[in-house]
Amino acid sequence: FVPPTGSRIEYNQLISVSCGVGQALAFGVPPTFKCGSPAPTCHEVCSLTELSTDELNKKFIQAEEVKKKSQLVEKEQITVPCMTGYEIRENVPAQTYTCSGGSVPPFAACVAAEKDEDETKYSSTSCLQAKATLLAGLTAMLLLI
Repeated sequence: FVPPTGSRIEYNQLISVSCGVGQALAFGVPPTFKCGSPAPTCHEVCSLTELSTDELNKKFIQAEEVKKKSQLVEKEQITVPCMTGYEIRENVPAQTYTCSGGSVPPFAACVAAEKDEDETKYSSTSCLQAKATLLAGLTAMLLLI
């Protein structure tokens, strides 16, 4: 913040801050400060408009959720949800990204989620196999006695 040459501002006077085009204060920073205290810093905003719906769909991301915002300010977060039936990794249906230095990290692609039915079948099969192995071991022990 640089006041105009020759200007005077009373100590503890509240000063409003506005940033230039393509810039904004960090997320949660108030747009005012008092004379005599540090001025807030303007940061480059993170644009989300460059992400096309097709690009997001190819990554199995819910495009309509991402498209609700056109930009983020410094330290602002966005949660990027996967389409139904997809996840970032096991049991993680969304990923949170943070605007930093004018950019957001590239969004990770979502992958097909494993169905609970398959996991149930697998665990039931595993239990049956474990029981059969235990039973075979006990039978062998009884034959030795």
